[in-house]
Amino acid sequence: MAHAPDQFTLPELPTRIKDRLVSHRASDIEENLRSFEAMHPGLLGAMIRTINMLEAESGIENITVDYDEEDVMYPATIWARSSFSLDERWSKMGVLGDKADHILQQYPDLVLVAIL
Repeated sequence: MAHAPDQFTLPELPTRIKDRLVSHRASDIEENLRSFEAMHPGLLGAMIRTINMLEAESGIENITVDYDEEDVMYPATIWARSSFSLDERWSKMGVLGDKADHILQQYPDLVLVAIL
C-alpha cells in the first residue's frame, strides 16, 4: 500500500509580505503564514492587495505584518502606521477599513488591518 508523504511543500511567502514581517519574529511569522495559506488558498494574495491599497494612500508611512497563533479571531495582522492629522484620521480610517474589508471579503475573521 502506498503512503502519502508526511510532509508537503508549503507555498512560498511572497516578497511583498516577507519584507514587511515583524523583524524579531520573522521566521515564526513566515512559517505560520505559509501554513495558513495552505489551509486558506488565496489569503496571501488578498493580503498583498491590501498592502498595495494601503501603500497607495498618502499618509501611510510604514506597513508591517504579524501573526499570532493564539489569536482565534484575527491571527494575521497588517499594521499600517500613518501620519494622518486628527481631523483626517476618522474619515480615512472608515474609508480604508471599508476598502480592506472589500479586499479581504473571503477572509473576514483571519486578517486584521490596524491603522495607527
